[in-house]
Amino acid sequence: MTNDITSCATQLASTRPKMQGFTLVEILVATSIGLIILAAVSQIFVTSHSTFRLEGDLARLQENGRFSVEFVGQDVRMSGNLGCMQKYSVLAGTIVDPVTNQLNNNTDYGWDFSAGQHLRGHTYTGSGTALGDWTPALPGTINGLTYFTDGEVSENTDVLMTRRAMAETFKLTAAVTAGGTPNIGTPNGIGNDDIVLITDCNVGDVFQITSTGDPNTDGNLPHGTGGTPGNVGNNLSRTYGINSEVSRVVTRLYYIGPGTDGVTPTLFRKDITSGTADPVPQPLVDNVEVMRVLYGEDTDAPSDNEANIYRQANNVVNWTNVVSVRIALLVRTAAESGDVDTKTYNLAGISVDPTPTNDDRRQRRVFTSTIQLRNPIP
Repeated sequence: MTNDITSCATQLASTRPKMQGFTLVEILVATSIGLIILAAVSQIFVTSHSTFRLEGDLARLQENGRFSVEFVGQDVRMSGNLGCMQKYSVLAGTIVDPVTNQLNNNTDYGWDFSAGQHLRGHTYTGSGTALGDWTPALPGTINGLTYFTDGEVSENTDVLMTRRAMAETFKLTAAVTAGGTPNIGTPNGIGNDDIVLITDCNVGDVFQITSTGDPNTDGNLPHGTGGTPGNVGNNLSRTYGINSEVSRVVTRLYYIGPGTDGVTPTLFRKDITSGTADPVPQPLVDNVEVMRVLYGEDTDAPSDNEANIYRQANNVVNWTNVVSVRIALLVRTAAESGDVDTKTYNLAGISVDPTPTNDDRRQRRVFTSTIQLRNPIP
């Protein structure tokens, strides 16, 4: 009986499945493999995320560069535009300025619309950010109007100035005598103290509106002697017919300066449209570090409107011979990524080191554009 019980127990033990599991070595090996795979996946994720951020930063860099070139290029291209009127008249082989500037101090920086004054520049030649670090020096306060202050413009960058009539024009509602008040209908967006051009497409007058009302709602553009800078007299140079046009004129400045955060380099614009308020800085595109400008002079006689030589503003011989402008902008990414940038960059033939004392890891690109003027003087 005892033997039978032992035999049954032996048979049950032999048919029971054996307990199985991983050894400690197998667990360690599996864990190591899992950690390696996890590290590889993590590295792929980090690399992909960094690449995605870099590609996004470079896309914004390209976009900023295109916008900057478009902003500056449009005004350069249209500098000297006086609406339907030619910028010059040629009588007996002599260039005659068809614009009569009725403003007081009409050779001031903000409103000198005489022939050849439609384009100017200031080349950075110093070592700081005082007005005198540019040649010619940046204008400060002139006749009560402040154009620039020390430190407003970043070092190592040029300043560009254009003058022109705005694209929007308004027809007179009736002919007006030299001493009469032009009316252009409403609404028109023009305000008191604005400086405007009236032209019959042959000759024109630049004057300041001296209204006691609202030109935008009554359409009247009186031109008395009050205001700043004010007009030299009460009369225009001639009678203007009903087909004559009126448009605002603007002196526009482009430069690079610290952004609204006081740090980020930004492309700015200032508009001078009246003599009663300091021009307000308008931030256009951020992370634009440097702007360099060359001016193409046509030295041929007679002129063929093609530049023979490009010069910096301080070396231009005759501004009436400038027929094109070459602009070079250095644009950077907002965030640091990639390798440390130790390079110097060629901007229109000028070597620029954007970080001479503290190299960073931002990506940078140079954008260059050569713009032909549409209103050159022959």
